[in-house]
Amino acid sequence: MNFNAFMTKVKDNVKEAAPEILIGAGILSVGAGIFFACKATLKVDAMKADLKKEVDEAVEYAKDKFEEIDEAVDNETLKGYDAQDAQQDKMTVYGQTAGTAIRTGLKVAKEYAPAVGFIVTGIALILFSHKILRDRNAALLTAYTAIDSAFKVYRQRVIKDGGKELDAKYLYGTKEVTKEVKKVNPETGLEETVLETTEEIDYPLGSPYARIYDKEHAACYQNNDSNNYWNTSYLQAQQEAANEKLNRIGYVFLNDVYTMLGLTPTPEGQIVGWIKDNPDGDGYIDFGIDLCYTDPRFRNIIERNNGYLRRKLVLDFNVDGVIVDKIKWGIKGKNDLSPEELDEVYDQCEEAIANAGDPEYVALDNDSWARQNK
Repeated sequence: MNFNAFMTKVKDNVKEAAPEILIGAGILSVGAGIFFACKATLKVDAMKADLKKEVDEAVEYAKDKFEEIDEAVDNETLKGYDAQDAQQDKMTVYGQTAGTAIRTGLKVAKEYAPAVGFIVTGIALILFSHKILRDRNAALLTAYTAIDSAFKVYRQRVIKDGGKELDAKYLYGTKEVTKEVKKVNPETGLEETVLETTEEIDYPLGSPYARIYDKEHAACYQNNDSNNYWNTSYLQAQQEAANEKLNRIGYVFLNDVYTMLGLTPTPEGQIVGWIKDNPDGDGYIDFGIDLCYTDPRFRNIIERNNGYLRRKLVLDFNVDGVIVDKIKWGIKGKNDLSPEELDEVYDQCEEAIANAGDPEYVALDNDSWARQNK
């Protein structure tokens, strides 16, 4: 490897590791600034007596000069010396005293200058590192969104031309499956059992966002629920809560749903999710709760529980795709009420309390109470 190629490689490696290098340099710089600040403090403490003496002498000198000036004006010791001349002289003394104070302050600042320089440089390096990472993440998100959109368009064309089975074949691939089948031998006329090899779609667990909901993965899973009745009911309730959140704030990240179900969040879960009224999505959140009973991919995922076999719950979420670039930040939810709207709710509540016996007010909308609590 020649020298130019070596330097090019070093340059590329440094550029790639620039955020880490800048953060490390920034931390070292801030640490150096703290060290020099401590060192300057010790030095300033040693200088404190001399600095105080300079300032005190300047103040005493100013007092003496002011007394001389006032005496000269009052006793007319100087011919033609009036109040205007005295004011000008006092301003001169003020300037001399201020100059002494400034010089004293500059001496202190000079001692702390290295510390300030290192700390400011360190903070700047850390902020610049953050900017590089933010720009890279933005570029990655743009690329990911473009690939995701292109892949969706490609699959739509495949489905249009060949149907969903062809799309599944291209998406998941195929595998050879050998089964015993009964066929009638045309020569003997007798039914025989033969082995027949066919190609079937090699379905995976599900989408990259699918998760198994069992005692090993979900913190809120009930293992003693022999027929998954409680688990299914709980999942349906959480699905309704997720859809309520989607309708209320306009978006839900996949990680929000993972957290609701006691599943471990993932990096991609903070990018994909659901958008309300998304033309490219279903418009609602579906956990795929019944897939383990209806989807051929999941029918053989079973477990033994209390001596009985039961199907494992496999959840495959119908995410819209990447949503982090589609969120309309600042969407007003039902509970984000203005002061005027809250006053109206308060009035309704007071009226309801005053007319508690009236059936018309007994059925007061619970959402109004929720808004009042907000």
